[in-house]
Amino acid sequence: MGKLILAELMKLRKSTGYKVLFLCALGLGLFVSAMTTYIVNDFIAQAEIPGLDNLNITTNGYMMFLTLVNDPQTNVILISIFAAIFICGEFSDRTYGVTLYSGVSRWKVLLSKILTYMAAILPMIFIYPVSGMLVAASRYGFGTAPSGLPWICLRLILAFAAVASFCVLISVLIKNVGGVIGACIGGTMVLSLLNAFQRLEPVTKFSFMYQITRIQTGGFLFAGVMTVTAVVAIVLSLLLFERAELK
Repeated sequence: MGKLILAELMKLRKSTGYKVLFLCALGLGLFVSAMTTYIVNDFIAQAEIPGLDNLNITTNGYMMFLTLVNDPQTNVILISIFAAIFICGEFSDRTYGVTLYSGVSRWKVLLSKILTYMAAILPMIFIYPVSGMLVAASRYGFGTAPSGLPWICLRLILAFAAVASFCVLISVLIKNVGGVIGACIGGTMVLSLLNAFQRLEPVTKFSFMYQITRIQTGGFLFAGVMTVTAVVAIVLSLLLFERAELK
């Protein structure tokens, strides 16, 4: 198992797609924060627009961090694309079958892939809010750290572990890079849209895309939904992979 993970880490190290997605997360965090911190604020100050005279978007570093943490869709898209590249891409390249010829069990092959994938998304999900925080702090300082910041970070990790597990399951089901990207992004967007219907809340509150909007305040239900989603998705992925036809 250890050798399989080392092999996956070597693939990750050479992955151009991962590097591009990481830079996208970094760039988006810098862009969104710079727009809010510098450009929009300065425009309002200089434009002399009636009704906006006293408006000032003063967002310090920690406030910007929380703002971007509460905007999960960017990371959902990046994680979905990375799943298509890293998990599903090997179906297209037929490298799963080659690995199995060496006598390694199927579940070990996929589990090593999943563990590496999960480890790889950690810096990606944090660089988006952290880069924005640093830009905002360069003008307004960091401000006062919000209470429970370590718990917010843990909930962020748990939330995207659930999202990533969902993307792994879709990758094993569809086995096509384009289809996986469309299904992951489309599926999460549909679940997000369902959150707007209050009558459905008794059901949708058990969806990971409902709970992901509560990273800052989530409690036991948040932890339960994310954990169950991740475990069920990974177990189903391993079971389906055991029965999948690999060439």
